[in-house]
Amino acid sequence: MDLTQRKITGTLSLDVVARRQQSIPQDAYFQGAFKLMRPQHLDDTGQLMYCLLNPGGGYLDGDRYQMDIRVHDTADLYLTAQSATKIYKTPKDQVRQDCQIEVGDQGILEFTADPIIPFQDARYTQDQIIHLKATSALFLSEVLTPGWSQDMQGFQYDYLNLRTRIYLADKLQVWDALVLEPKVKPIHTVGLFADYTHYGSIYIVHPLIDPEVEAKFETIITDNHPEVYAGISQLNFPGLAIRILGNGTEAVQATIDSCQKLFRQALLGRENALFKKY
Repeated sequence: MDLTQRKITGTLSLDVVARRQQSIPQDAYFQGAFKLMRPQHLDDTGQLMYCLLNPGGGYLDGDRYQMDIRVHDTADLYLTAQSATKIYKTPKDQVRQDCQIEVGDQGILEFTADPIIPFQDARYTQDQIIHLKATSALFLSEVLTPGWSQDMQGFQYDYLNLRTRIYLADKLQVWDALVLEPKVKPIHTVGLFADYTHYGSIYIVHPLIDPEVEAKFETIITDNHPEVYAGISQLNFPGLAIRILGNGTEAVQATIDSCQKLFRQALLGRENALFKKY
């Protein structure tokens, strides 16, 4: 069997549209190891919330996952996950997940994935391609942990390859690739994680982002989360990339939560609380 031609383990296709000041699913299809909880409207903003499930509990050798998410013009989607992405040992073939995202004019997407936990000898590639319009809004976050190993030391996976490409009006603006091979190059070195164990990534896109808004994110991280080491970069268009290093999932996730609350307050004009799964 050609290991490069694996059957898709889990498929998700989701289209969200705006109707009568509410966002609703126009089409929601899932098969295999992906499932969606029932959609909810958590407040009076009209935002639609979905929680993504993996009933299998983790990603196995050679698994393939495909996600297609489309937020149409003026629609508003909050997508999160029920539990961490556990990537088990992959002795024969890597696990791969491909995600295609489109956000239309004045569309809003908040996509907060739960932590990635790569087990010993795991191999994982994640490829995200995001298409935005000039008036789209995006909050995208993920957390990477040192994973699990028998000696409890962490960083015993073979490799992780996390790629994100962001297009604005069909023009490539961001190409981000994080490749970690801890058995080849130690993680605890200058230029990688130094003395930290956990990593967080945030992309924030909104037409109102400017240096003043960037300063608000810098202040909230510096004043409220001194336990993490973070940096903010402006993109070539109204957007921010935030990188976070910390020594625990809780510290990194708390920083992401603060940034998401600020995104909602300063850019969306909302005071409602974040969705909590636990």
